[in-house]
Amino acid sequence: MSKRESGYVTTPMLMDSRPWPCVYANRGQIDHNRPRFMKFSSAAFLATVLAVVVSGFASFMEGTLTSKRVTMGFLHHSGMWGDFFIMSIVVGLVFPYLVRSKAVVLSSLCIALTVTVLAHILWAKGGPSTGHMFPTHETGKWYLDISVAGWMHVLVMGALFTVMLIYAVSPLPTKSVVAVSILVTAHLFLGMVPAVWVSTGETWTWRSFGPPVLVAGLVWGIAMLKIQFATGSLWRALPTDL
Repeated sequence: MSKRESGYVTTPMLMDSRPWPCVYANRGQIDHNRPRFMKFSSAAFLATVLAVVVSGFASFMEGTLTSKRVTMGFLHHSGMWGDFFIMSIVVGLVFPYLVRSKAVVLSSLCIALTVTVLAHILWAKGGPSTGHMFPTHETGKWYLDISVAGWMHVLVMGALFTVMLIYAVSPLPTKSVVAVSILVTAHLFLGMVPAVWVSTGETWTWRSFGPPVLVAGLVWGIAMLKIQFATGSLWRALPTDL
């Protein structure tokens, strides 16, 4: 079957000349001269896993690996398991396609670190509960109460957020975009909801589910835009053979 008969037309690339599996192309068409399977970076995957393991070791050395001395230890924080099992896969999926522009990387890094630090400030003021990031609230100042494992979490979260910001402006195959969106959505609920349950005792409240719902909506909104601009047709782009 010819390309015209199959309903797709390969057109010249506008944004990049590199042989990526999926690129933004002229008139919004998708380049089908691509590998059948999604690319995956084993090195990026292993680096993410190692970063979480090192954070866990720091927590172990500080005595906050379990919940014996704190409200919620490292092993009992579902977000850490999400980083280990889910975000490592996400990073492996997106890393081969990330743009290498210095401006994009530096701006993403600055935004990610700013948001990450603000998040930790809010978590420090979120209540009397303790964890591997804030094993105590003695001083009332987040940068003094935060542990070594907490600082490592700042670095890990900042790095993961940087990757996701770069991903937002990088062209990826449709299947990769859908897979990443599903995995990140799962991680958002796994990482946020149980932590609020443990720290506040609240379960089915807006405080528990509001933030992950809003962020997940943003993730899927970005996914829809990426598919739309990459293919020219959002609904035709959705894969039927995942």
